[in-house]
Amino acid sequence: MKSLLFITALLLTVFGQSFAQRTPLKSGEKAPSIKFQDVQGNSYKLADMLKDNKKVLLCFMRPVWCPVCNARTNELKENYKALKEKGYEVVVIYPSPLETMKSYVTDYDLPFIVVADPSEELYGQYQVEKSQRKITAYLKHKEAKQKMKKGNQLYKEKGKKYAKKGDEHGPLVPADFVVDPAMNLLNVYYGEFMGDHLPLDTL
Repeated sequence: MKSLLFITALLLTVFGQSFAQRTPLKSGEKAPSIKFQDVQGNSYKLADMLKDNKKVLLCFMRPVWCPVCNARTNELKENYKALKEKGYEVVVIYPSPLETMKSYVTDYDLPFIVVADPSEELYGQYQVEKSQRKITAYLKHKEAKQKMKKGNQLYKEKGKKYAKKGDEHGPLVPADFVVDPAMNLLNVYYGEFMGDHLPLDTL
């Protein structure tokens, strides 16, 4: 039993270190050139998307059962028309399973591109971090608590609940990126706590 506990602790330590060693991207750098499919199976290349849009806003979320991210997704939906008028396309990336995300997109009638990345491949390319300290830091922020309440309210209004079991993904911290047609990172925003996203009124 002691050996099993030791091995588990060791694996957790190594797992944590692998994320701690990630090097954050910086504004002005070239954006990782990613390829992906949305939940409907449509294929995209980031570089090709920028031929038709002035900018792309990439939003990396926590799993779909997270109320704070549910509130952020609703915020993006409410502002999507205005963002399109400014020349943005929005891509929202969740680590949750494909079938779960298909249901979520239908349940909330989401107008933008939604990607399921349960293997966290795209999260790795954009150096999205995992930090238990940052996740629990939301308790110190009134705004984050309000988003938690809003997200839960939206779940209740829809009568929806998304399973957490098998979709934990550890303490993922949200991140947002703005990419221009030259594939430059105009804005890099790594959250400092759960619910800390790039303010849409700055775009």
